[in-house]
Amino acid sequence: ETVEEAKEVVGAAKWRPLKGALARRVMDAGEFPSEATRTYLEKRNRNVVCVIGIESVPAVENLSNILAVDGIDGIFVGPNDLTISLGIPDQTDHHLYEEALRTILSECGRHGTPVMIHHQTVALTQRWLREGARFVLYSSDARTLHNGYREEFSAVKAAGGELGEAVAEASESREVI
Repeated sequence: ETVEEAKEVVGAAKWRPLKGALARRVMDAGEFPSEATRTYLEKRNRNVVCVIGIESVPAVENLSNILAVDGIDGIFVGPNDLTISLGIPDQTDHHLYEEALRTILSECGRHGTPVMIHHQTVALTQRWLREGARFVLYSSDARTLHNGYREEFSAVKAAGGELGEAVAEASESREVI
């Protein structure tokens, strides 16, 4: 939600194992204990990608300042957290949520920072890719497993039906997975 928090995350991701005052000095002033330390840490952490979560109203409001922190490679938006912060839990079709996403996408576009949104449906994922998200976290392991079981059970159920056996209906879980 703040520049300070973003600096802590970037410092922990990009400049580990430096911590505390030394990591803050690197983030605030670009000062390393030595040039050898800088070179070593740049090499050690060269493949590190730092993605910052923007999942609350204060984070959206402070996004321009947060994106000014050097070392942020991408922004992650979790719809559940953001909709809760907006006071509209899990309402991903609500205009407040859509406006917040458009604000995030616009601000990140100005800074050249890609946005990842974790939606649980193909339709929402497609929609927000079309609106500017540039990478997605689609579904979850639990949902994928659930969908796989449903598909396989349907195939077994169809075979039972072909044999003329009475086949019980399986109801869809109402639990959010």
